[in-house]
Amino acid sequence: MAWTIIPVLILVGIAVPLPVCSRSDIPKADLTIKATGKQWYWSYAYPDNGKFEFDSLLRRTRSPAARVDNEMVVPVNKVIRIQTTGAT
Repeated sequence: MAWTIIPVLILVGIAVPLPVCSRSDIPKADLTIKATGKQWYWSYAYPDNGKFEFDSLLRRTRSPAARVDNEMVVPVNKVIRIQTTGAT
């Protein structure tokens, strides 16, 4: 009986604080970015700015820090909404 009751109590304890965090306090986004993960690279689109899209491919270098050819750029001190998805 304890094997059933203890996990239920744990799940109830986790679920109780969830209604406190409502989604109504999310501010309006200044910029939306759609990031699409593909097999070996990322594609970025800025849907608020027309059809501005680009791919970000890993550059082959000998340095230990990974670098890409096109970095995603975001403005400072702005609210940004990122929509992340995977390519099918």
